[in-house]
Amino acid sequence: IESEVISEISRETSLVIATGGGAVLRAENADVLSQNGRLIFIDADINELIATKDRPLSDTPEKLIKLYDTRFSIYRERCDVRVQITRDAQENAEKILSAFDSLMK
Repeated sequence: IESEVISEISRETSLVIATGGGAVLRAENADVLSQNGRLIFIDADINELIATKDRPLSDTPEKLIKLYDTRFSIYRERCDVRVQITRDAQENAEKILSAFDSLMK
């Protein structure tokens, strides 16, 4: 279902599509998203991430680290730009908007 929705919505223009972290793990999803747009990797330092019980794939620190390690290289490979974020929401928003602006030029 996720792939179908991504395929459909990726045909549109002038949209910001915030996918789940696993969406670009499927090459077909990343390919479709890249055809009509740009991929921004919003990267948080692993030491800043917190395991939470409501996220079964990362509900323990060990699972979270494993997930991060598994996905990081894929995210780096597929993204058009990487934005390193911190705990400062205002700063993060500015970095993301700046990255977005640079991709639109």
